[in-house]
Amino acid sequence: MPLAHLGKLWWLPSVLAVAYAVYSMHAQADPSQTRTTRVFTVRELGAYDGAARPEIYLSIMGRVFDVSSGAEYYAVGESYACFAARDASLAFVTGGFDDDRTDDVSSLNGKQLAELASWVNGTYHDKYVYRGVLGGGYFFDASGRSTPAGRDVARKIADEARRAELREADARRFPRCSSRRSAVEAYVACKGGRVPRRRRLAGDDDEPERCACAAPDAADAVSYTHLTLPTKA
Repeated sequence: MPLAHLGKLWWLPSVLAVAYAVYSMHAQADPSQTRTTRVFTVRELGAYDGAARPEIYLSIMGRVFDVSSGAEYYAVGESYACFAARDASLAFVTGGFDDDRTDDVSSLNGKQLAELASWVNGTYHDKYVYRGVLGGGYFFDASGRSTPAGRDVARKIADEARRAELREADARRFPRCSSRRSAVEAYVACKGGRVPRRRRLAGDDDEPERCACAAPDAADAVSYTHLTLPTKA
């Protein structure tokens, strides 16, 4: 079967599902409930750019980190200096280092927010020193408590974690097609008597269809709806 007729192939590695789940646990906690958490104002954070003082801080998703040990990246004049002394969460995902240096991530979907969360846990919590939260911004209010927008972000990431688990379960039940190319055409194929089918989970409208292997007589061989997200009470 010609590859072009099955659209873009897609598969989500399990490591991303783990990252989603890890962040969803961190995000549910209110940092203001810990006595050691410092709440920075925008002005205070702005002083930590590595110019007037040696320390370099940045905020991502409202969490403030000391990235002084990465001065070769964040110091004035370096590649990522645009992230220093501010919260530029949106730019981490969009790459808009000039236009998207803001903490307003309302334009991002659940998968993009989960990608952003993987930066928080996979890079910053692992490599740098956590210093507190940025108050009066998108994620935390002036007292350091989660804002409604911040809680909505956590909810979307938790939803994406569940969705990622469903995608993995679907991939186990309907494995990815194998593909090969010749000088003339590209083909997809399945083993064990299975046949290629387009597939996408119900509710995953933003995701491209993937090529999946299903039994020819499977009742839901061409259905995209056999797995659905659990309903929250």
